[in-house]
Amino acid sequence: MHYLLGSDFFADGVGDDSEDLMNNFRGTKGKWSYSPALGEIKSDHAGLIADLVINGDEDENGMVMAAATDLLDVLQNIVTTDAEVLKILTPEQREAANSAIAKALGQ
Repeated sequence: MHYLLGSDFFADGVGDDSEDLMNNFRGTKGKWSYSPALGEIKSDHAGLIADLVINGDEDENGMVMAAATDLLDVLQNIVTTDAEVLKILTPEQREAANSAIAKALGQ
């Protein structure tokens, strides 16, 4: 899938339906949370997702990992539904958004 931000949102014909985009995410669905006491990332639907290695950075890593699905959802919504935001993004920012979405979707 190749993302084009601008008047033609997506090369694959997905269009501006952010629900279809989130369906492309094959990871564990639902809200993720991080438990600092246990060093665990959990999903409200599937339970334990990851058990982090204790290395001194686990809390920072855990917080970012727990926010990952929310961040992906927000970015996808921005690029598919907010034409006014797209008008003010630079080509570099649009490419960064494309790359982040593709990375999160394993593409």
